[in-house]
Amino acid sequence: MNLETQLKKTVKPVAVLCYNDMLYSNKIGCLTAIYDQGQLGKIYMPLLRKRQDYALWLKILRTGEKAYGLSEILSQYRKTENSMSSNKISLIKWNWKLLREEERLSIFKSAYYLVCNIALKFKV
Repeated sequence: MNLETQLKKTVKPVAVLCYNDMLYSNKIGCLTAIYDQGQLGKIYMPLLRKRQDYALWLKILRTGEKAYGLSEILSQYRKTENSMSSNKISLIKWNWKLLREEERLSIFKSAYYLVCNIALKFKV
């Protein structure tokens, strides 16, 4: 993918996300996310090698809070071939670890959401 194509792709956010929506896939880009510390208190990212932002969003949404997407373009993001998240196959292990250890989902629910996550990656 060339630079011109990268800059032209716009991610359209979902208007409202809840915890169950996020179990299927991380739909919140860390680059543009904010939360109200006054309302929620100080919340730290879990100490994970990868997927710590995803774990944070799930942690916040697990409380019943919702995430709201804006239609404005807030940033530009460039994918590089050697970034930590560029190898999608390696992220499968980290997603599994997140679902089982951080979210404490059963083996069956973890497998279901992991398969959904993989399927959504191929759809995009």
